[in-house]
Amino acid sequence: MRTFSLFFLLILSLFQSLLFSQHISSFTSLEPGDQDSDFHLPPTHTFQYLIETGDPLAAGGTLPDRCDFTGYVPINGSSTKGFLSINSEDSPGGVTILDIQLDTTLQSWDVSYSEAVDFSGVYGTEKNCSGTVTPWGTIISCEEALPGATTASGYKSYGWAIEIDPSTKKVIDQKGGLAGADKLWHLGNMKHENVVIHSNLRTVYEGEDHPTGNLYKFVADNPEDLSSGRLYALNLTSTTTGEWMLLQNTTPGECNSTKSQASGYTTWNGIEDVEINPKDGKVYFSVKGDGKIYRFTDVNPLSGTTIIDFETYAGGTSYPITSLTGTVNHPWGTGNDNLAFDDKGNLWVCQDGGKNYVWIIEAGHTQSNPKVKIFGKTPNGAEPTGITFSPDFKYLFMSIMHPDAANSSTSVIDAFNTPRKFDEDVVLVISLKENLGPFGFTGPLDMSSQSIWAQRERNYVNIGWTVENAEQALWYIVERKGENTDWREISRTVPDLSLNSSATYKAKDLSPHSGINYYRVKEIDEAGETTFSSVVEVFMEPRKVYLFPNPAQDNIYIESLGVLDKETHLEILDLSGRQVLSQNIYHTSQINVAHLLPGIYLIVVKSEEMIYQEKWVIR
Repeated sequence: MRTFSLFFLLILSLFQSLLFSQHISSFTSLEPGDQDSDFHLPPTHTFQYLIETGDPLAAGGTLPDRCDFTGYVPINGSSTKGFLSINSEDSPGGVTILDIQLDTTLQSWDVSYSEAVDFSGVYGTEKNCSGTVTPWGTIISCEEALPGATTASGYKSYGWAIEIDPSTKKVIDQKGGLAGADKLWHLGNMKHENVVIHSNLRTVYEGEDHPTGNLYKFVADNPEDLSSGRLYALNLTSTTTGEWMLLQNTTPGECNSTKSQASGYTTWNGIEDVEINPKDGKVYFSVKGDGKIYRFTDVNPLSGTTIIDFETYAGGTSYPITSLTGTVNHPWGTGNDNLAFDDKGNLWVCQDGGKNYVWIIEAGHTQSNPKVKIFGKTPNGAEPTGITFSPDFKYLFMSIMHPDAANSSTSVIDAFNTPRKFDEDVVLVISLKENLGPFGFTGPLDMSSQSIWAQRERNYVNIGWTVENAEQALWYIVERKGENTDWREISRTVPDLSLNSSATYKAKDLSPHSGINYYRVKEIDEAGETTFSSVVEVFMEPRKVYLFPNPAQDNIYIESLGVLDKETHLEILDLSGRQVLSQNIYHTSQINVAHLLPGIYLIVVKSEEMIYQEKWVIR
């Protein structure tokens, strides 16, 4: 019976790791519907306010209105520490950069510094709409603006892409340009919506948000240097093929005349975004006026001038949307705007117009085999803008632009059980509930805030919790988190549903971390909904017995800080629960395991002062 039980627990553990390690794209679609005064997400996800219009900035001033593109730039590749750049699609325009960091204990994003970028050295900026995060860790912000007057330098005032160093919050001084700072003159002048940069670090695709907008390609002369290069406009030669037509972009006058040079080549009614799919390498772009997303293959992004496989990827039709209430056929509508791919090749689409949804088009979608879901519904008057992700794709950053002031009549509970009113432009971070907020899933809890306790006993921790109502509960899962580790399951209990009143349950943590250990209880009900208890903490002195190495081959070595006594005993169990080794280790500095078959074992060390237990790999 014990063998079966341990085998069952092993299989269950593997199942749990699959079940609870979900991707941010894992959710059931929202039901289609009109906007109201609230921001709607799937019940599996939650959000945190980072900053809203009018909030003070650390360097002076306040966050401007009309928040658009958000770009997360990781510091040394980190998914918990970086810079967040926020565009302001206003007149004058602006870019604000936040220094942000995830508090891994509270699972809260903190803003440690904020500053508006100074554009005075490049004649100011106008209507900063979308942009990109470059592979080399800078921000490009694009001016969706008409050119304006010619400046003393010979360049028009507006309608450019601008590269910014997020660490210094300054416009970058490009090679061979003006003294002090430059816009990216050689990428051309137009109503720039966005750019995206190929992994070759030289090719840039650009969209023009104009009723007769062109699609452009810039090929830099040198990697990670956009100060010079060749500029092209796309011209379709059939329904599925096209050619990149070379434009002139050497002198200020040539750079200013990008739009007129592209006259006669294929245009679209408002190109809103261009992105590259990380899975298939194709170029995707959204056209707001058409209500469609197109894609194609650039045969040779560096030196080629031919594109093939041009087609409509999404839009222009209705799709079956399956929500918790059933499946309905729902029109894609108009206004597909900002795009963002995640690491699985899912395409996230912000809609400006129609219902103002956040759509997700799952990888593998085709027009004949659609895979479309609704992730978010923005509040009255608002549109979603500028989705960007952390490198681990646990966190999504985005803005909500121009919501109605009347939305203050209602509120939505955030990841920290704080009511939030969506009546101002706001920048959010969104994730699965398990990754944001100290309480995990928000909402009414069956477990009271005082129901959990934890107490140190020698070298282990006793945890207990009281539940008032368990009639819908399927599991109670105790989770532990260290100061530098994620939440991890340490025990799982099936509730006693025969108890109609309060009941108390207990568990042990036999391998707590040295230092602070945080504990919470996760309840999963029969519908799969999850709620959390409050969080309690226990401090553990550093462990006095250390075993190494793991994995082991011939011997497991024991290092003691003088606490072993004659009663200290070590056992090794296989996964069936069978004891394969048992001995006292009072005078022993090593355990020979060469006779054991390769596999995973459980090591248990016991004495009057401690209990230590850990899985061990023997090769």
